[in-house]
Amino acid sequence: MKQLIIDTFIPHAGNDYHPHWCRQRRMRRYTAAFVVMKLVVVTAILATPASLFMSEQSLVALEDALINHTNAQRVSHGQLALYPDIQLERSAVARAIDLGTSGYFSHVGPNGQEFEDFLQRSGYHYAAAGENLAMGFTDAEAIVEAWMASPSHRANILAADYADIGIGATRGTFGGQPVVYIAQHVGSRATDVQAAASVRFVEQDRSSVDWSATDGGTAISIVVESALDVETLTAQVYSATIPLTKRGSTTFVGSAVLPQEPDALFTVQLLPTVTARVAGGFEYTETVDWKRVYVPRMSLRERFTQRKVALLESAPSFFLIARTLFGAALTVSVCLLIVGMVTETRKRHPKMLGRMATFAFVLALLFIL
Repeated sequence: MKQLIIDTFIPHAGNDYHPHWCRQRRMRRYTAAFVVMKLVVVTAILATPASLFMSEQSLVALEDALINHTNAQRVSHGQLALYPDIQLERSAVARAIDLGTSGYFSHVGPNGQEFEDFLQRSGYHYAAAGENLAMGFTDAEAIVEAWMASPSHRANILAADYADIGIGATRGTFGGQPVVYIAQHVGSRATDVQAAASVRFVEQDRSSVDWSATDGGTAISIVVESALDVETLTAQVYSATIPLTKRGSTTFVGSAVLPQEPDALFTVQLLPTVTARVAGGFEYTETVDWKRVYVPRMSLRERFTQRKVALLESAPSFFLIARTLFGAALTVSVCLLIVGMVTETRKRHPKMLGRMATFAFVLALLFIL
């Protein structure tokens, strides 16, 4: 047995410095076997159900990461970090659950529930407060980046008078596709129980933002009915600022073409906002609902990455076994390649060294992917 192992792996005069394991036909079989093993791993990852990606553990991790990324943005812009507040967390979680169970994406629920209603139920009495919503499959960094690219969402994140934060994340469906709903509540407590007043100027049932795919971009059209006598109205759709033109006594319209295609633009779904400038220079901002909410389909790469993370969290032993096998095979093949290069194998069987190097390279790629 000992001699068989030596003849199989170690180059020496007895096997003409040509180990049995690296014979051409055997190396082809080994390569095919490891490629098949990798395909099994990839298939298992892609077959992982979306519900696993949206496990409770994943959602909790997403909530924590959103707080960390939000505070990182505040600190980098010279603001103090926000402190997690249990009552704001309750209101944000309640909002996220309401989004998920009712299947809507708006700051006003089907039953008329607004941001302030969730704060009131949680017992958070505020001097100032704000709400950011998002929907999609993306990670915390991508969500915060999308918020920061939208001035109204950015203002909520960087407001100097906010001190507390709460995050809610829940799984749900929209248009038959599984999604994650995100609610971020930020605010500062009032010295008394009186809530700050808010101004509503958009007739929500008669206002909307629509989209359509164009060659190399997304066309946006906006119709806003204003309940205020405003001087100007400006819409913000992601990073695009769109001036609205008055058409009629209370109707404002606008349009623009954004360079991103729908699948790229709506990776993180955000609500458009409208800013009204009134006499005296005062400005008020309010969100407007999408006429049609688009939930992009993930690319194969995005699906693979997200399912891999989910499977790694739920079944780490599966990946540990696979990585151990590939890692051990790579280590052995590299060591034997080095042995072959410092023995007579290098002179007598140069083609064999080429096969060994190719095999090691293939293993390295499979190990990294």
